Amino acid sequence: MGRKPTAVTEITGKDFTVADLESANANVKSPTIRAFVARNVASGRYEVVGTQKTGGRGKPANIYRVKA
Repeated sequence: MGRKPTAVTEITGKDFTVADLESANANVKSPTIRAFVARNVASGRYEVVGTQKTGGRGKPANIYRVKA
């Protein structure tokens, strides 16, 4: 028996970043959402369509899209 998977609400109608998913899923912790996105990118369900500068320090955020 393992842990019950945490339900993550997806954004399907438009492009999104991990931060957008985090704000749409306030009850889900950040590492869970990052792992969810990484799994979907690896399986080919999400694609990276660009990057977005956040205005702060660090790497720009990836922008994702759900493949149709």
